[in-house]
Amino acid sequence: MRKIKSWIKNEKFIFFIDTVLYSYSQILFAKNRFVGLFILSSTFVHPSIAVNALLSCIFANSFALGLGINRLEIRAGLYGFNAVLLGMSMTLYMGIRGMQAIVYILLFSSLLTVVTGTLSVFLKRFSLPYMSIPFVLVTWLAILAGDGAGNTKNYIIFTYPEIETFLTNIGYIIFSPNSLSGILVLGGLFLYSRLMGIVVIISYLACIAFVSIFPAYSLFMTAGGFNAILTSIAVAGIFFVLSAKSLFIGIIASVFTVITGSAFSSILLNYGLPVLTIPFNLVTLLTLYMMDRCVWHNDLRRVQIPESPEGNVMTSIRQKEGGRINLLTDRRLSLPFMGWWFVSQSVDGVHTHKGIFRYGLDFVVPGKNGKPYSNTGEGLNEHYCYDMPVIASADGIVAAVVSSVTDNPVASTNLQYNWGNYVIIQHCPDFFSVAAHLRQKGITVNIGQVVKKGQTVGYAGSSGLSPYPHLHIQFQPAVSMWSPTLPPHFSDFLVRHKDYDEYITVGIPSEQQTVMNLPADNSVREAIGFELREKSRYELNFNNKVFFEDWLFDMDSDGLLFIESSLHKDRLYFIKGDTSISFLRYSGTRKSGLFILSLGIDKIPFYVDDRMKFQRTTPYLDIITGIRAYLFDIIIPFYKGLRFFITHTFKAGVNEYLLTSRINGRTMDIAERTIVFERGVKEIIFKSRHINCIMKRVD
Repeated sequence: MRKIKSWIKNEKFIFFIDTVLYSYSQILFAKNRFVGLFILSSTFVHPSIAVNALLSCIFANSFALGLGINRLEIRAGLYGFNAVLLGMSMTLYMGIRGMQAIVYILLFSSLLTVVTGTLSVFLKRFSLPYMSIPFVLVTWLAILAGDGAGNTKNYIIFTYPEIETFLTNIGYIIFSPNSLSGILVLGGLFLYSRLMGIVVIISYLACIAFVSIFPAYSLFMTAGGFNAILTSIAVAGIFFVLSAKSLFIGIIASVFTVITGSAFSSILLNYGLPVLTIPFNLVTLLTLYMMDRCVWHNDLRRVQIPESPEGNVMTSIRQKEGGRINLLTDRRLSLPFMGWWFVSQSVDGVHTHKGIFRYGLDFVVPGKNGKPYSNTGEGLNEHYCYDMPVIASADGIVAAVVSSVTDNPVASTNLQYNWGNYVIIQHCPDFFSVAAHLRQKGITVNIGQVVKKGQTVGYAGSSGLSPYPHLHIQFQPAVSMWSPTLPPHFSDFLVRHKDYDEYITVGIPSEQQTVMNLPADNSVREAIGFELREKSRYELNFNNKVFFEDWLFDMDSDGLLFIESSLHKDRLYFIKGDTSISFLRYSGTRKSGLFILSLGIDKIPFYVDDRMKFQRTTPYLDIITGIRAYLFDIIIPFYKGLRFFITHTFKAGVNEYLLTSRINGRTMDIAERTIVFERGVKEIIFKSRHINCIMKRVD
């Protein structure tokens, strides 16, 4: 018995089980062991399909391991789910059995792995997923190379043809076209995501309505309607955050899937090939590609790291309200200077920041009297910012330099060279920073030179269209000085107020604000911890129920760091930067200490100060429990207005650091939390109306 237990706990065995279960769950766009087990079990309605699909999955994952492909991607099922579909379809359409099945599956699953890897590299250039295209291509090749036709028995449960057709199409997702398989798959789908189930039903009804108006498409809808179902799931709730607009687009896309599928059926019938999932893949990829480049989708949010529809919605709300970091917005840019500077002109400024140049920022250095100069300010050297260092906002390569323009006397400008002296740094292929109006011969870098974040690149001056010394900064998609500007989202800076300093995790400095980059304290960094492969054990008292909770710091198949709780396999994804820990998203239950840690925090700074405060909002759903949470979960994609306000303070204690958070409604206090850091998270105390939690590290 002990040998069996030790075998089950063996890391290699767990890895093998994960590669199988995640491969099956990925068919429904999920990364969930329970969903994978549910789908795997449902395939045994037809044992031959189940066995061949499982063999194909194991062969493909083994071949991927042999090729040295990223183990994290293999574990996540990204190479196995196409193989599962391949094994199912070859059984259904080719009727392979016995040794013939083993040889065929071994050969074509190996080919599938190569095709999957190749398509993955190609489509990443366009920020598109490869979905089930590899399975379609290899299955067609297998059918053209072989002969025969499979047969599966249809277990009829409902006498209503519409319901029977719907369930059969659901079953077709696992190439088991019968109502019993449909019921099992639909049950797993609803268990994983109620919103996904609702999207499926709504979109299918829309397709049925379309077919009733245009009966010519009814034949494809009978056997290929599962393509429309998959399209609606992918577009409405997986690759876009579920909302009224994404649901509408998902319905339209599913109808076009029916039209596309009907056309492909007519063409492929001449070659004896099934349509498989080609309509779903084609319409979904075209929709994603178009919407990524469409200005109409201003409130349609693309998902970079897909979760369940519920998870996507909550992550989106937290990002929008300030509760999570958006990787597209947070480029981890620092302000281009050291010390406190004053924003003399911001976005859409009164004087020059107009039109395509609206996202410019102008800075000066304030004096004790609030003025940016001493004495009368008539001399350049009387201005505090003149000849002050200008630093790179991020790593990059110097793309352009002008340093010969003479500085203007105060109150004079140079319209011939209105940008004055400037340096342009390329940070990535389509993202450049510009520092302008620098001092003559005050640029310290050359074209083609590699620069690091925080490195001095020049000195502030008063050249070009600059009536007084100041620093102009802007970001743009190309090297030309006449390129349209981009929103300047800076990370980790302080805003000076009368009684406190406000910590801004990601934002654009406003006019009349005094700002400074957040200092980084190595002692705070070490106290917070969050190191890869770090392990911690805690005693958790959650509403008077005592548990032991283990945290593991690890990395997923996308290269993202995360903390995983042993209680429910909850995960908190994060990035450890130079000045802070950034929380990206939380995935899991609301019954672990890890959830309490994640609540209402987007960043933990490596800096403490009695003057520092930072405020956030958190979704209503994060705090409420019971039936209210269950019901609100369904309506939240269409109504996101309810939220709570959180104020954080971060102070030093005796050999430890305390992050205190107060959660407030509009009229009353809701909860309070204290997190103690000492070589990692030492203790968490959380008190609210519905949740009382004390978690202490067991050293």
